[in-house]
Amino acid sequence: MPDLSEDVMLQYAGTAYVGIVEWWIRNEMPYPPQIMAKQVGTLLERSL
Repeated sequence: MPDLSEDVMLQYAGTAYVGIVEWWIRNEMPYPPQIMAKQVGTLLERSL
């Protein structure tokens, strides 16, 4: 598997982060901020 460019990885992580925050707001914040922060942190750690 080829190495991923740091630029590509940062773009991926940034887009994922913005997308999940947008989803959270559009869905009337179904989870408390603390839960979302933990969930998003875990997802980003797994992807990087």
